[in-house]
Order: sequence, then structure tokens, then C-alpha cells
Amino acid sequence: MTKEKQMRVLYDKFLRTSGKTKKDFCLLNNVGLHKYKYWERKFIDESKPQNGFMSILAKPSIDPILHNRLVLEYPNGVKINTEGIDLALIGELIGLV
Repeated sequence: MTKEKQMRVLYDKFLRTSGKTKKDFCLLNNVGLHKYKYWERKFIDESKPQNGFMSILAKPSIDPILHNRLVLEYPNGVKINTEGIDLALIGELIGLV
């Protein structure tokens, strides 16, 4: 297994581990804290959109009540639920990203 794959496994393991500090996690897994932080930063940077744009997946609704509803979920976890709002306002909300 390559070093990157090993660190990816550890990184994913840390994300699933609750209640442990990075320092404690690294001690338990015999990895240096600075080494872990280097790879963590690398993995986070890889997951960011490179051109500032994100793909939007549209799911058609067959429920007429949900037809005029839109949910925007920003990368930082903020969700905006809309119902019956005009498209100009939705465009402004997207522009805030």
C-alpha cells in the first residue's frame, strides 16, 4: 500500500472517530502529528473545487407540493430551503457562494 493510501485510511478513520483529539489519535496510531496534519491538509485541498464552480445535481420531483421547492447546500454545511421563491432570488443566493 502506498504512503498516500495508508494516510488516506488513517484520515478516514479519524473522521469516523469521535471524542479524540488529533494528538491522541496520532499517538494511538503511531503517526506523527505534523505528518498527519500535512496529509489532512492535502486531502482537504484535493476535495475543494479547483475552478470555483460546483456541479449541481437536479432531482426531478413527481410530488406537486415539492415542485416549487429548492434546497441549496453550501460546502460549509449551510442549507437553504426555499419554497415558491422566484428564480432571481435563487440566482442571488447562488452568487453568495
